[in-house]
Amino acid sequence: MVEAAVSGVEGLEACPVEVDRSEAAGMDGGAPSFTVDTLEDLAGRYPGAEFYVILGSDAAAGLPTWARPEQVVRMARFVVVDRPGSTPDLPTLVDWLRVEVPHLEVSSTDLRRRFVDG
Repeated sequence: MVEAAVSGVEGLEACPVEVDRSEAAGMDGGAPSFTVDTLEDLAGRYPGAEFYVILGSDAAAGLPTWARPEQVVRMARFVVVDRPGSTPDLPTLVDWLRVEVPHLEVSSTDLRRRFVDG
């Protein structure tokens, strides 16, 4: 789905770093994948690159519970996508870049179903 989403978009590419790491460890997608591990891997592959973590405000609110959150914050800029009309309080350990997107009446479950259905 990521490959389809970025296909033809200049400056974006799908990167299989998490899939590669899982396969190398002999995992079948069942083990947790931590953002800090992904960022460390990407930093090794792309020295000097600037990384952004884009997430919804609900996930952003849980940042303090992530694996090694202080290290994640040092390694990437955080972009939080707010729902229209909502700007929840977020952890102060990040200088958040906030964007608001138009409200779409579609769920991720519906998108996956549509993708499978072609």
